[in-house]
Amino acid sequence: MSKHETLSAIQREKGQTYAILTNLFGRFNNYIILGAILMLFCNDVLKFNSKEIGKILAILPLIGVVKFLFLKQIESFGKTKTLTASIILSFLPLVILFLTPVSSLTFWIFILLISAYKLFLELGPSTVWQPIMREITTVNDRGVFFSKMRFTFTFFGSITVAIVSFWIGETITERQYKILIFIVLLGTTNKLFWALKLSKLTIKNNITSQSENGNSWDGLKNAIKTSSLLRRPLLINSLLQLASFPLFILYMKNMLLFPSNLISFYIFITLLGSSITFLIWGKIADAIGFRPMLTGLLLINIIATPLIIFVNPLSNTFDSIWNLNRGDLLSISILFSSALIQGALAAGTGIAMTSIQHFYVKQKESLYAMNVQAFVSMVLISITFYLSGWYLQEWAIPMGSWPVFNELIHLDYIKIFHLIIIIPLLIIILIQVQKIVNTKPYYSVTDFFSSIKDLPYQNLLNQRKLYHLDEISRRDTAQWFGQHPSPLSVGPLIEFLTDPSYEVRIEAIRSLAKTNSEQAAEFLLEQFSQEEKRQLWGIMAWALGELNYQKAIPMLMQRIKPQAPVRVRAMAARALGKLKAFESKKVLHNELLNLDEPSLHIVASLTKALIDLDAKEYAKDILYSIYRLREREERYEIIYNICDWLEINNEWILRSKPESTSSDSLKEFIERMSDGWKNKFKSEIQILNNRDKTQLLELLKEEMKLINPENPSYQLFKILEGENDWSPLCIIAIAWLLLH
Repeated sequence: MSKHETLSAIQREKGQTYAILTNLFGRFNNYIILGAILMLFCNDVLKFNSKEIGKILAILPLIGVVKFLFLKQIESFGKTKTLTASIILSFLPLVILFLTPVSSLTFWIFILLISAYKLFLELGPSTVWQPIMREITTVNDRGVFFSKMRFTFTFFGSITVAIVSFWIGETITERQYKILIFIVLLGTTNKLFWALKLSKLTIKNNITSQSENGNSWDGLKNAIKTSSLLRRPLLINSLLQLASFPLFILYMKNMLLFPSNLISFYIFITLLGSSITFLIWGKIADAIGFRPMLTGLLLINIIATPLIIFVNPLSNTFDSIWNLNRGDLLSISILFSSALIQGALAAGTGIAMTSIQHFYVKQKESLYAMNVQAFVSMVLISITFYLSGWYLQEWAIPMGSWPVFNELIHLDYIKIFHLIIIIPLLIIILIQVQKIVNTKPYYSVTDFFSSIKDLPYQNLLNQRKLYHLDEISRRDTAQWFGQHPSPLSVGPLIEFLTDPSYEVRIEAIRSLAKTNSEQAAEFLLEQFSQEEKRQLWGIMAWALGELNYQKAIPMLMQRIKPQAPVRVRAMAARALGKLKAFESKKVLHNELLNLDEPSLHIVASLTKALIDLDAKEYAKDILYSIYRLREREERYEIIYNICDWLEINNEWILRSKPESTSSDSLKEFIERMSDGWKNKFKSEIQILNNRDKTQLLELLKEEMKLINPENPSYQLFKILEGENDWSPLCIIAIAWLLLH
């Protein structure tokens, strides 16, 4: 078996494929042997009561304690060897369970067989799986990989569960259970086949072990002392274990009076909710980080948990899903809707907690720290199973349910548990989550809701076009991301910046400018500082202004210097104006005055930037810049901006025709006004028609008596006072008199 110091990208890809296929039957096997079908089989066939079933489910997690005695041996034997050996051993209890008739399955024999199966799982997959997954993934692809893997086995599991739900009736039979165990044996065979392939991709253990020169207990003690995973992340994980009622299936069977086939369908809906959302959860976790994602999921969970109140026991008349009265239909609809939501939330929470786990654990401590966390989880699961069984059998079932609000809803002790225990625990978890590291500090919970609101599935589909052979398709995809800005769009757009096509890169930058993402701005600034990206400096400068990224101001001030290309200087100036970079006013003014061979584009851009910065101290030079723009088309934008600055209604500019002069544009606007308005401004209109500079100055002189000398309008008057000719500034002055 070849060993590697590190895995190459191709080896990691192979390992991830093998891991996904190894786990293909994972959800289904647990569903049959350790999950819902176990509960139904014990209830319907073996006739165990809720308390006995709770005991079984409480014992199973505690079996995991045994593995702590063998961690050193597992570490020495090898993780993948341990995985394959444990899978082989798990065949034994499955075969015995398949061959043993129900009449011989006493309470303790059944526990022994199920416990043996659980023991082999604990010594193998439960101990080494997460450390192996850490070896075949990186921080950049971990979320996406786990979402793919969980989507695959959950989707496969949901399909098989759906088939099972239609196959079994109101109660499961011995024959049906045996057939299901046979399918589990086939799934275990598949697991062994792919685990053997995975064993060929083992990283050589070149990291000092936590237990080097010691035993398993030394490694455990070191992990407990030093691992960050065993601090707040452990607390959050533990509280999540407690914030549930694990015997909900038995509650449905015994108190809500749901038949086994409907319970199986409920499980299918839950798995469906998980499977259809797994793909987006991984992308979201990688895009915005685990803290905003887990925060959003907890908020939704707090809101969705009370839905259980509105699920009433099925009526005595219920006999088929196809023959429902209104009350039963409402209860089933609410419960199945809740199942879909809870399945999605469970999937997302699992992805987020896995990301937290791998972030907080170090490679050298992973085997021990992860298993300590697993041990705490097992103990809590055991306690919650036992207490849930006791609570259900001794309190909830005997007390039954009671109608309230004119029998609109039926309360019981399980619903009360959800309200007074689960919801407060979720709130406590929410508070604790805010205290863990935010790996993507520029994202918050609002970005989580933005990610799930803005077409996440179409976003994922479009990401498949990143490497489309058609350039136009890639360009259009980059444009689509800009039209649907979301945190999920930022990563693909950043990747588009390495595209060989200039058009695709330009479109990607335009789209990044619409994302309002600090991550996008940070990346663009880093690119903007690189000489080899000179070709894109201009559009990057514009984008940094659109993103309102204040940290870009120093670099933008460098880019308005003469050493930069003309377009870059112009875009940098405009960006500084948009960013309200008041510290750049002096630099912008100096550049405006000292242009050797003034580009009209630079003149217009520097002037606009100074206007945006309300540079009243440079008003004279700003107004004079209109003379440097000789043609109407060149002056159009500056006249518009000056009017805006002087608080002149600039509709007359917006309505002007391309071929019209500024004088003609103002006259055309006046023609649209009422006769009463024209009579009111008869003198001003006459000055415009006669181009009478003397009369214009007389009117302005009277108006300026009321204007602060620092006002740009006063500077306009002083400029006109020192000139003899009729000029574009005269037109602006008349517009000020008419429309100010």
